[in-house]
Amino acid sequence: MLCALLPRIGPMPARSDELNAAADKSEMGPARPSVPERMRAAYRKCRAELHDLELWRNYYLTRYLEMRSVAAHWPVEHSENILEIGCGVGYVSVLLSSLTDKVYATDLPEADTGLHAVGLRRTNEFLARTDVTNVESHGVDAQNMPFEDESFDVIYSMFVMQHIPDRTKSVAEMHRVLRAGGYMVHLVPNRRTLVYGFLQHYVYLFKRTFVHLYRIIFRVTGSGGRRSRDSGEPDTRSVSDVVKSSGQFKNFPFQPVLGSYESNADEWRASGSRQWKELLTANGEMKVVKQVSIKLNPIHIVTGLFSSSASVALFRLLRPLDVFLGRLPILKHLGVNYLFVIQKPPCAGA
Repeated sequence: MLCALLPRIGPMPARSDELNAAADKSEMGPARPSVPERMRAAYRKCRAELHDLELWRNYYLTRYLEMRSVAAHWPVEHSENILEIGCGVGYVSVLLSSLTDKVYATDLPEADTGLHAVGLRRTNEFLARTDVTNVESHGVDAQNMPFEDESFDVIYSMFVMQHIPDRTKSVAEMHRVLRAGGYMVHLVPNRRTLVYGFLQHYVYLFKRTFVHLYRIIFRVTGSGGRRSRDSGEPDTRSVSDVVKSSGQFKNFPFQPVLGSYESNADEWRASGSRQWKELLTANGEMKVVKQVSIKLNPIHIVTGLFSSSASVALFRLLRPLDVFLGRLPILKHLGVNYLFVIQKPPCAGA
Protein backbone atom coordinates (compact mmCIF):
# COMPACT_ATOMS: atom_id res chain seq x y z
CA MET A 1 0.00 0.00 0.00
CA LEU A 2 2.82 2.37 0.86
CA CYS A 3 4.54 1.78 -2.46
CA ALA A 4 1.38 2.67 -4.35
CA LEU A 5 1.28 6.07 -2.68
CA LEU A 6 4.88 7.00 -3.45
CA PRO A 7 5.68 9.36 -6.36
CA ARG A 8 6.74 7.56 -9.49
CA ILE A 9 9.92 8.42 -11.41
CA GLY A 10 10.04 8.48 -15.18
CA PRO A 11 7.23 8.00 -17.69
CA MET A 12 4.33 5.65 -16.96
CA PRO A 13 3.44 2.98 -19.53
CA ALA A 14 1.13 4.63 -22.01
CA ARG A 15 -2.39 3.37 -22.70
CA SER A 16 -3.67 3.18 -26.24
CA ASP A 17 -5.60 6.45 -25.96
CA GLU A 18 -2.47 8.16 -24.62
CA LEU A 19 -0.44 6.80 -27.54
CA ASN A 20 -3.01 8.15 -29.98
CA ALA A 21 -2.91 11.54 -28.29
CA ALA A 22 0.87 11.53 -28.49
CA ALA A 23 0.72 10.66 -32.19
CA ASP A 24 -1.75 13.49 -32.83
CA LYS A 25 0.52 15.88 -30.95
CA SER A 26 3.56 14.84 -32.99
CA GLU A 27 1.64 15.57 -36.19
CA MET A 28 0.79 19.04 -34.95
CA GLY A 29 4.36 20.26 -34.61
CA PRO A 30 8.06 19.39 -34.53
CA ALA A 31 9.34 17.01 -31.88
CA ARG A 32 11.13 18.42 -28.86
CA PRO A 33 14.94 18.46 -29.27
CA SER A 34 16.74 15.50 -27.72
CA VAL A 35 18.79 15.76 -24.51
CA PRO A 36 22.13 15.88 -26.41
CA GLU A 37 20.74 18.60 -28.68
CA ARG A 38 19.55 20.69 -25.74
CA MET A 39 22.87 20.28 -23.94
CA ARG A 40 24.75 21.27 -27.07
CA ALA A 41 22.60 24.37 -27.50
CA ALA A 42 23.24 25.38 -23.88
CA TYR A 43 26.99 24.88 -24.30
CA ARG A 44 27.11 26.96 -27.48
CA LYS A 45 25.12 29.78 -25.90
CA CYS A 46 27.41 29.92 -22.87
CA ARG A 47 30.53 29.79 -24.99
CA ALA A 48 29.28 32.57 -27.27
CA GLU A 49 27.61 34.91 -24.77
CA LEU A 50 29.05 34.16 -21.32
CA HIS A 51 32.75 33.78 -22.01
CA ASP A 52 33.51 36.43 -19.38
CA LEU A 53 32.02 34.16 -16.67
CA GLU A 54 33.97 31.04 -17.65
CA LEU A 55 35.84 29.74 -14.59
CA TRP A 56 38.92 28.53 -16.45
CA ARG A 57 40.05 27.90 -19.98
CA ASN A 58 37.97 25.22 -21.72
CA TYR A 59 35.68 24.95 -18.67
CA TYR A 60 32.47 25.08 -20.73
CA LEU A 61 33.65 22.47 -23.22
CA THR A 62 35.13 20.14 -20.59
CA ARG A 63 32.03 20.08 -18.40
CA TYR A 64 29.76 19.75 -21.45
CA LEU A 65 31.65 16.67 -22.65
CA GLU A 66 31.66 15.18 -19.16
CA MET A 67 27.93 15.77 -18.79
CA ARG A 68 27.27 14.13 -22.16
CA SER A 69 29.08 11.05 -20.84
CA VAL A 70 27.20 11.20 -17.53
CA ALA A 71 23.88 11.46 -19.40
CA ALA A 72 24.72 8.19 -21.18
CA HIS A 73 24.43 6.48 -17.77
CA TRP A 74 21.50 8.53 -16.42
CA PRO A 75 19.14 6.20 -14.53
CA VAL A 76 15.77 7.63 -15.63
CA GLU A 77 14.47 8.98 -18.91
CA HIS A 78 12.85 11.93 -17.19
CA SER A 79 12.21 13.14 -13.65
CA GLU A 80 10.15 15.75 -11.88
CA ASN A 81 13.15 17.38 -10.24
CA ILE A 82 16.90 17.14 -9.61
CA LEU A 83 18.79 18.41 -6.57
CA GLU A 84 22.32 19.43 -7.48
CA ILE A 85 24.85 19.52 -4.65
CA GLY A 86 27.60 22.11 -5.16
CA CYS A 87 26.37 23.84 -8.30
CA GLY A 88 29.23 26.35 -8.43
CA VAL A 89 28.65 29.00 -11.04
CA GLY A 90 25.55 27.14 -12.29
CA TYR A 91 26.75 25.93 -15.68
CA VAL A 92 26.22 22.23 -14.94
CA SER A 93 22.77 23.13 -13.54
CA VAL A 94 21.89 24.51 -16.98
CA LEU A 95 23.04 21.28 -18.63
CA LEU A 96 21.07 19.24 -16.09
CA SER A 97 17.93 21.21 -16.94
CA SER A 98 17.73 19.14 -20.15
CA LEU A 99 17.04 16.03 -18.06
CA THR A 100 14.22 17.19 -15.79
CA ASP A 101 11.31 19.54 -15.20
CA LYS A 102 13.20 21.49 -12.52
CA VAL A 103 16.71 21.75 -11.10
CA TYR A 104 17.35 22.90 -7.54
CA ALA A 105 20.90 24.23 -7.78
CA THR A 106 22.48 24.44 -4.33
CA ASP A 107 25.79 25.69 -2.99
CA LEU A 108 27.19 27.69 -0.09
CA PRO A 109 25.72 31.21 -0.12
CA GLU A 110 29.08 32.95 0.32
CA ALA A 111 32.35 32.44 -1.54
CA ASP A 112 34.83 30.15 0.22
CA THR A 113 38.11 29.42 -1.56
CA GLY A 114 38.98 26.66 0.90
CA LEU A 115 35.80 24.76 -0.02
CA HIS A 116 35.91 25.81 -3.71
CA ALA A 117 32.61 27.70 -3.42
CA VAL A 118 32.18 30.69 -5.74
CA GLY A 119 29.24 32.21 -3.85
CA LEU A 120 25.60 32.39 -4.85
CA ARG A 121 25.88 35.93 -6.23
CA ARG A 122 27.94 34.64 -9.16
CA THR A 123 25.57 31.70 -9.58
CA ASN A 124 22.55 34.00 -9.83
CA GLU A 125 24.33 36.28 -12.28
CA PHE A 126 25.20 33.32 -14.49
CA LEU A 127 21.70 31.84 -14.42
CA ALA A 128 20.10 35.20 -15.15
CA ARG A 129 22.18 35.60 -18.30
CA THR A 130 21.38 32.11 -19.59
CA ASP A 131 17.61 32.78 -19.54
CA VAL A 132 16.96 29.22 -18.31
CA THR A 133 13.57 29.08 -16.58
CA ASN A 134 13.64 25.69 -14.85
CA VAL A 135 16.72 26.18 -12.62
CA GLU A 136 16.26 27.58 -9.11
CA SER A 137 19.28 28.48 -6.96
CA HIS A 138 19.44 27.99 -3.19
CA GLY A 139 22.12 28.83 -0.63
CA VAL A 140 22.40 25.48 1.12
CA ASP A 141 24.98 23.63 3.21
CA ALA A 142 24.92 19.99 2.10
CA GLN A 143 25.51 18.94 5.71
CA ASN A 144 22.24 20.51 6.87
CA MET A 145 19.65 20.92 4.13
CA PRO A 146 16.35 22.75 4.68
CA PHE A 147 14.31 20.54 2.34
CA GLU A 148 11.56 18.21 3.50
CA ASP A 149 11.96 14.44 3.60
CA GLU A 150 11.66 12.63 0.26
CA SER A 151 11.51 15.79 -1.87
CA PHE A 152 13.66 14.86 -4.88
CA ASP A 153 13.69 12.25 -7.63
CA VAL A 154 17.43 12.53 -8.36
CA ILE A 155 20.39 13.99 -6.46
CA TYR A 156 23.51 14.87 -8.44
CA SER A 157 27.02 16.06 -7.65
CA MET A 158 30.09 16.51 -9.84
CA PHE A 159 33.50 16.47 -8.11
CA VAL A 160 31.97 17.98 -4.97
CA MET A 161 31.83 15.21 -2.37
CA GLN A 162 35.56 15.39 -1.59
CA HIS A 163 35.22 19.08 -0.62
CA ILE A 164 32.47 18.57 2.00
CA PRO A 165 34.00 18.56 5.52
CA ASP A 166 31.51 16.08 7.05
CA ARG A 167 30.75 13.73 4.18
CA THR A 168 28.94 11.19 6.34
CA LYS A 169 26.48 13.80 7.58
CA SER A 170 25.92 15.18 4.09
CA VAL A 171 25.17 11.71 2.67
CA ALA A 172 22.67 11.11 5.49
CA GLU A 173 20.96 14.37 4.49
CA MET A 174 20.86 13.30 0.85
CA HIS A 175 19.29 9.98 1.79
CA ARG A 176 16.70 11.85 3.85
CA VAL A 177 15.57 14.22 1.08
CA LEU A 178 15.66 11.57 -1.69
CA ARG A 179 12.34 9.96 -2.55
CA ALA A 180 11.83 6.22 -2.17
CA GLY A 181 12.96 4.59 -5.40
CA GLY A 182 14.94 7.72 -6.34
CA TYR A 183 18.56 7.88 -7.45
CA MET A 184 21.78 9.55 -6.43
CA VAL A 185 24.33 10.16 -9.19
CA HIS A 186 27.79 11.15 -7.98
CA LEU A 187 30.91 11.80 -10.04
CA VAL A 188 33.92 11.54 -7.71
CA PRO A 189 37.72 11.40 -8.07
CA ASN A 190 39.59 8.18 -7.45
CA ARG A 191 43.19 7.24 -6.71
CA ARG A 192 44.18 7.48 -10.38
CA THR A 193 43.16 11.15 -10.19
CA LEU A 194 45.61 11.64 -7.33
CA VAL A 195 48.46 10.02 -9.29
CA TYR A 196 47.59 12.16 -12.31
CA GLY A 197 47.41 15.24 -10.05
CA PHE A 198 50.82 14.42 -8.58
CA LEU A 199 52.41 14.31 -12.03
CA GLN A 200 50.56 17.43 -13.18
CA HIS A 201 51.70 19.25 -10.03
CA TYR A 202 55.36 18.71 -10.90
CA VAL A 203 54.88 19.61 -14.56
CA TYR A 204 53.28 22.84 -13.31
CA LEU A 205 56.19 23.54 -10.93
CA PHE A 206 58.67 22.83 -13.74
CA LYS A 207 56.94 25.37 -15.97
CA ARG A 208 56.71 27.97 -13.19
CA THR A 209 60.43 27.57 -12.42
CA PHE A 210 61.38 28.50 -15.97
CA VAL A 211 58.94 31.41 -16.00
CA HIS A 212 60.39 32.72 -12.74
CA LEU A 213 63.98 32.35 -14.00
CA TYR A 214 63.00 34.21 -17.14
CA ARG A 215 61.63 37.09 -15.08
CA ILE A 216 64.73 37.17 -12.88
CA ILE A 217 66.97 37.41 -15.94
CA PHE A 218 64.92 40.28 -17.33
CA ARG A 219 64.98 42.03 -13.97
CA VAL A 220 68.78 41.70 -13.66
CA THR A 221 69.33 42.97 -17.19
CA GLY A 222 67.05 45.94 -16.60
CA SER A 223 64.47 44.80 -19.12
CA GLY A 224 61.60 44.87 -16.66
CA GLY A 225 59.97 41.84 -15.13
CA ARG A 226 56.60 40.91 -13.79
CA ARG A 227 54.55 43.91 -12.72
CA SER A 228 52.59 44.07 -9.51
CA ARG A 229 48.84 43.86 -10.12
CA ASP A 230 48.19 46.73 -7.74
CA SER A 231 50.93 49.26 -8.44
CA GLY A 232 52.22 48.31 -11.85
CA GLU A 233 55.76 48.31 -10.43
CA PRO A 234 58.18 45.38 -11.00
CA ASP A 235 57.66 42.46 -8.62
CA THR A 236 60.78 42.36 -6.43
CA ARG A 237 59.74 39.51 -4.12
CA SER A 238 62.36 36.87 -3.38
CA VAL A 239 61.98 33.27 -4.49
CA SER A 240 61.26 32.23 -0.89
CA ASP A 241 58.47 34.83 -0.65
CA VAL A 242 56.89 33.54 -3.83
CA VAL A 243 57.12 29.94 -2.59
CA LYS A 244 55.55 30.75 0.79
CA SER A 245 52.70 32.76 -0.70
CA SER A 246 51.85 30.09 -3.30
CA GLY A 247 51.23 27.31 -0.78
CA GLN A 248 52.41 24.80 -3.38
CA PHE A 249 55.03 23.29 -1.07
CA LYS A 250 52.92 22.95 2.06
CA ASN A 251 52.77 19.15 1.66
CA PHE A 252 56.04 18.75 -0.24
CA PRO A 253 56.99 16.41 -1.88
CA PHE A 254 53.28 15.72 -2.47
CA GLN A 255 50.80 18.03 -4.15
CA PRO A 256 48.38 20.14 -2.06
CA VAL A 257 45.43 18.17 -0.68
CA LEU A 258 42.64 18.48 -3.24
CA GLY A 259 39.69 17.95 -0.91
CA SER A 260 38.63 18.48 2.70
CA TYR A 261 41.06 15.92 4.07
CA GLU A 262 43.61 16.10 6.87
CA SER A 263 46.50 14.86 4.75
CA ASN A 264 47.45 13.30 1.42
CA ALA A 265 47.35 9.87 3.10
CA ASP A 266 43.81 10.51 4.36
CA GLU A 267 42.79 11.62 0.85
CA TRP A 268 44.32 8.51 -0.68
CA ARG A 269 42.49 6.20 1.72
CA ALA A 270 39.13 7.91 1.16
CA SER A 271 39.40 7.82 -2.66
CA GLY A 272 39.20 4.07 -3.11
CA SER A 273 36.23 2.36 -4.74
CA ARG A 274 35.21 0.49 -1.58
CA GLN A 275 35.48 3.64 0.56
CA TRP A 276 33.31 5.70 -1.79
CA LYS A 277 30.77 2.88 -2.04
CA GLU A 278 30.52 2.50 1.73
CA LEU A 279 30.13 6.26 2.19
CA LEU A 280 27.52 6.84 -0.52
CA THR A 281 25.39 3.80 0.36
CA ALA A 282 25.67 4.29 4.14
CA ASN A 283 27.26 0.84 4.35
CA GLY A 284 24.60 -0.91 2.33
CA GLU A 285 21.40 0.94 3.19
CA MET A 286 21.17 1.92 -0.47
CA LYS A 287 22.00 -0.06 -3.61
CA VAL A 288 24.72 0.68 -6.18
CA VAL A 289 23.07 0.02 -9.54
CA LYS A 290 25.96 1.21 -11.69
CA GLN A 291 29.64 2.07 -11.26
CA VAL A 292 31.63 3.22 -14.29
CA SER A 293 34.36 5.66 -15.28
CA ILE A 294 33.68 8.46 -17.76
CA LYS A 295 37.37 9.33 -18.31
CA LEU A 296 39.26 6.18 -19.08
CA ASN A 297 41.25 6.73 -22.29
CA PRO A 298 44.91 7.30 -21.31
CA ILE A 299 45.72 9.32 -24.44
CA HIS A 300 43.89 12.51 -23.47
CA ILE A 301 44.68 11.99 -19.78
CA VAL A 302 48.45 12.01 -20.37
CA THR A 303 48.14 14.85 -22.88
CA GLY A 304 46.51 16.95 -20.15
CA LEU A 305 49.80 16.98 -18.24
CA PHE A 306 51.18 19.37 -20.84
CA SER A 307 48.25 21.01 -22.62
CA SER A 308 44.67 21.30 -21.37
CA SER A 309 43.47 22.45 -24.79
CA ALA A 310 44.96 19.43 -26.57
CA SER A 311 43.60 17.14 -23.88
CA VAL A 312 40.02 18.38 -24.14
CA ALA A 313 40.22 18.24 -27.95
CA LEU A 314 41.24 14.58 -27.76
CA PHE A 315 38.55 13.88 -25.17
CA ARG A 316 36.00 15.37 -27.55
CA LEU A 317 37.26 13.21 -30.42
CA LEU A 318 37.57 9.97 -28.44
CA ARG A 319 34.63 10.38 -26.05
CA PRO A 320 32.41 7.72 -27.72
CA LEU A 321 35.22 5.19 -27.31
CA ASP A 322 35.74 6.41 -23.76
CA VAL A 323 32.06 5.81 -22.93
CA PHE A 324 32.21 2.31 -24.39
CA LEU A 325 35.37 1.34 -22.51
CA GLY A 326 34.05 2.84 -19.28
CA ARG A 327 31.13 0.40 -19.32
CA LEU A 328 33.36 -2.67 -19.26
CA PRO A 329 33.55 -4.11 -15.72
CA ILE A 330 37.20 -5.10 -16.13
CA LEU A 331 38.20 -1.51 -16.97
CA LYS A 332 35.98 0.58 -14.69
CA HIS A 333 38.72 1.02 -12.08
CA LEU A 334 41.33 2.28 -14.56
CA GLY A 335 39.84 5.71 -15.26
CA VAL A 336 40.48 8.92 -13.32
CA ASN A 337 37.02 9.05 -11.73
CA TYR A 338 34.07 6.98 -10.59
CA LEU A 339 30.49 7.58 -11.58
CA PHE A 340 28.17 5.99 -9.02
CA VAL A 341 24.44 5.54 -9.65
CA ILE A 342 22.79 4.62 -6.36
CA GLN A 343 19.12 3.83 -5.72
CA LYS A 344 17.11 4.27 -2.55
CA PRO A 345 14.88 1.25 -1.77
CA PRO A 346 11.47 1.71 -3.46
CA CYS A 347 9.61 1.26 -0.22
CA ALA A 348 10.17 0.60 3.45
CA GLY A 349 11.81 -2.74 4.13
CA ALA A 350 12.86 -3.30 0.51
